[in-house]
Amino acid sequence: MGGRRMRRRTAVVAPVLASALAVAAGTDVAAAASGNRADEFYYTSSRTGDEVRCVVYAEFSSTQRTGGDWALRAIVRISDGPAECNDGLAHLEANDGSGAPPTFNGGGSYVEVSTTTATEVTSITYDVYFNGCACYTPEYSSPK
Repeated sequence: MGGRRMRRRTAVVAPVLASALAVAAGTDVAAAASGNRADEFYYTSSRTGDEVRCVVYAEFSSTQRTGGDWALRAIVRISDGPAECNDGLAHLEANDGSGAPPTFNGGGSYVEVSTTTATEVTSITYDVYFNGCACYTPEYSSPK
């Protein structure tokens, strides 16, 4: 019986310590911008003639590093839909106020970015081109 109590206490203490370490580790980081959103997009498949529903999901975070530059993490992907939704090209722009935002492209209706920027990225703009209809989604922005 004593062993069982000890395991319960350890299970409770471990998450508390992990949370405390995470907070302490983040103290040297300045403000951050972030956002996420999901949008449904429908099209008629040129392959099957059926209506296709794709959910385009995007998220980003821009966090100042101790050296003064910014860590950017961003992703655009299909979060729900048939395999046909993954046959396309994703395009993402990181809006950092420079007037010439860095752009990133990826196949499979997917693009993921992990890089540094000189200034804070405050939003991302993105769209997806689907081969199944030879069409683009509207241009989305996160945050909305």
